[in-house]
Amino acid sequence: MNVGEICVIVMVAGSTSTFVCAAQSTNAPVETDPPGIAHVLEYHRQGPNGTHYWNTNMAANWWGNWAEGTNGWRVNLCPVKSNGLDIAAIVKVGSTATDSGAGLLPTPDDKFHKLELSDSNGNLVPTKSGAALALYEYGGTNISRPHGLPSSLDTSVEENYPATISDTEYPRWKSGDDLRAGAFVKFVGFVSNGPPCQIGYIKFNDIFSIRTEGQYTLTAQPVLYRMHYDGRTFQGFLDRVDLPCVATKVHLVPPDK
Repeated sequence: MNVGEICVIVMVAGSTSTFVCAAQSTNAPVETDPPGIAHVLEYHRQGPNGTHYWNTNMAANWWGNWAEGTNGWRVNLCPVKSNGLDIAAIVKVGSTATDSGAGLLPTPDDKFHKLELSDSNGNLVPTKSGAALALYEYGGTNISRPHGLPSSLDTSVEENYPATISDTEYPRWKSGDDLRAGAFVKFVGFVSNGPPCQIGYIKFNDIFSIRTEGQYTLTAQPVLYRMHYDGRTFQGFLDRVDLPCVATKVHLVPPDK
């Protein structure tokens, strides 16, 4: 069987970005993607033969601020600007040293172990009513949520997550004709020569009560969970994966300015 690898070279803003594909048989549509990226958006570009490819330009993949744990995994904060102002931060996880492996999920409520915004004097900015809902990314009508949507009054953005968690805590795609029926909604995954994947989106004025314009520090420490297997059998629970804490400076203005 002849197995090949496709590489696509793309010019972006005057620099060269290299994308690599998973190896695939030239006479059978069987993908051999590394474990863990099959359902991850950052790895779903498709080449001419339907194979997946991803950006391997590390300068393009890693921007913003990041912190690296002892296992080589990084948490990356990438500020999002509009009209020169910071309006949000994308939270990503990845590594340049190792692949993630399979069965990795974000938390079932999209909260963090630690998520704080402090002003230039070190004072913590309070969260708003509805902050939990603003973080929540399991929207849509075709999703079954074991605890429903977060309350519009819920100000919490942090959770003391247990070492293990039941799979019944997670939102799932609803049953029906869709091939995804009953499956987990979101997966996390990355490879060491690819981009970090997004695990959160923090909209500053939707989550924090910002009253004065100025410099602020966002501090975030997310948590992931990995499906627990005995051999090839999923055991119905997930193990917590601890990640490093990272901070970044942002310039914020109140929503009424």
